[in-house]
Amino acid sequence: MPYFGDYPTPPGTGTSADYVNLWNSLASANPTPPSGYLFQKVADWNGNISNYIAGGVNTNLAYHDSATFTVTAATAGIWSFRTGIDFGYGGTLIVDGAVLQTQDHDMWWAGSYSDPSQFLQGSITSARELYAECLWRESCCDGGTQGSSWPGRDGLAGFHDNLRA
Repeated sequence: MPYFGDYPTPPGTGTSADYVNLWNSLASANPTPPSGYLFQKVADWNGNISNYIAGGVNTNLAYHDSATFTVTAATAGIWSFRTGIDFGYGGTLIVDGAVLQTQDHDMWWAGSYSDPSQFLQGSITSARELYAECLWRESCCDGGTQGSSWPGRDGLAGFHDNLRA
């Protein structure tokens, strides 16, 4: 569930805690999105999460996407995640409170996972439901994003394929 919030200037630090704290302060200050920003639910995080595409502004954005994944006996074990993103000020990927990766530089995956400095990824071992979060900041242009997860080595699945119903 992304929520896009305004911030006047980019924060000067880029730790995972900084992204979480920024998000929490924006959400607390703006329980209802300000004009031009929005809160939306999507069933599939594959290129369609964009405030600009949804008719909002495309500058000075902060995002928080989250998803809950069902883990069965058959899919228990290592779960991998990655996000193709347009994060002008970087972002962080967190699963069940564990930081999988944080990058605090301008990132634009451009539809390709060939350069690992341009997306977030990581793995975690679990035998129970997983809660994944991706928080990031964007300065301009708000390009399309994609999130993927997959249990074990069974192949890549879009976030929607393993979401809890």
